[in-house]
Amino acid sequence: MLFKLKYIKILTVISLSISNICCTISSSSTVAKSSPKPVSKQQVINQVIFTLSGHSESVNAIAISPDGETLVSGSYDKTIKIWNLKTGELFKTLLEHKETITSVAITADGETLASGSFDNTVKIWDLKSGKILRSLNQHQAAVTSIVITPDGDTLISASMDKTIKFWNLKTGELLRTIKADTLSLTMSTNGKILFSGNQDGTIQ
Repeated sequence: MLFKLKYIKILTVISLSISNICCTISSSSTVAKSSPKPVSKQQVINQVIFTLSGHSESVNAIAISPDGETLVSGSYDKTIKIWNLKTGELFKTLLEHKETITSVAITADGETLASGSFDNTVKIWDLKSGKILRSLNQHQAAVTSIVITPDGDTLISASMDKTIKFWNLKTGELLRTIKADTLSLTMSTNGKILFSGNQDGTIQ
């Protein structure tokens, strides 16, 4: 009787093992049919999740809110669009600029949007409502790039008028102007160093 019990246990183990092997083979063949070539990590990263369609011309600038829920895009069609990034739904289209949008930036608290344009202006918006708060009009040529300090107090704009301007974001007051032939701007995460990409091929 003891022998029979052991024998039954051995058969059970063998049976389960065979069953597992069959499942593995079955799973492998299913994967092989649906994906004949192995997918590399690079291919997975580059996979398109969804496409947002709505601009009629090329998109020049995009920014994502800190909470990851809102995407803002600026285009050659002179519009700024605010999208719900979770659903892909278009929330609002902003129409105040008269020329191509070159850059957009969102404050760290996700409350305020800034945009630069070939119409020589920087415009400040309430991101939640899409309402324009103020327009900064002291550049004499196209605004090519903007950046907002991490504390949300200062906006910096670069222009084809060969200046970089520092603004009080809350009041719109012009604080300082630097002469520089600059096309692009970025800032260190601590807000202490400003980098400018220049037309002569240098970074300052």
